[in-house]
Order: sequence, then structure tokens, then C-alpha cells
Amino acid sequence: MKQAVLRLHNWEQRRRWQMVTLLWLLLLPACLVLLRYPIGLLLEYFTWSGLRYGLAFNPIPTAGLVLTLVLTLSSLLSQCFYGIYGLTSTEVRRLEKRARRIQARGQNSPLWWKVWG
Repeated sequence: MKQAVLRLHNWEQRRRWQMVTLLWLLLLPACLVLLRYPIGLLLEYFTWSGLRYGLAFNPIPTAGLVLTLVLTLSSLLSQCFYGIYGLTSTEVRRLEKRARRIQARGQNSPLWWKVWG
């Protein structure tokens, strides 16, 4: 069961990093294109108020930029936490419960080969 839990945890971490990579490749360039005018002004005349207003008056690209950065930082922090302290007991219980559900479904589960195979 312990190996299944570790495989499931590794799979979840890979999926998280794949999502972050997808955001960096698709969402961030689109947001930067939409922010090109405020970025151009900031490159010429940088002020903190210019940065604040450039982001405040472009809420959709700002939200995409913030989402990408927050998910990247949370992934980095969780990876560091798991590397230093290991899995918490609640996390182990959650993963064990999920691994048991996958085992109960058998080979009909899409994660069967990732966890038990």
C-alpha cells in the first residue's frame, strides 16, 4: 500500500507541474500580449503607480498573470515541503483512501496502471 501511495502522490505532483507548464506556455504569453502597452510604458518610465494602474485597469490579463505566478509558487512550496518533511499523516490517509478506491474499481479505473500496475 505504501508504494501505491507514493506512486499516486508522484502522479499528482507530475499532473500539477504539467498544469503549471501549460499555464506558462499558453496563458502567460496571452496575458503579456494584452499587457504590452502598459509594459511598454513601464519600460520607458517605470513608476510603482504606473505598474499599479497598468494592472488595475487590465483585470483579465492581470488575473491570468497572478494565477500563473500563484500556482507556480504553491507548487514550488509544496514540493519543497514534501521534500523536507515528507507527507503528512492526513495526506497519507487521503492518498490511501484514494488508492483503495482505485483498487476497488480494478482495471476499469484510468489510474489503475499508474498506481497498481
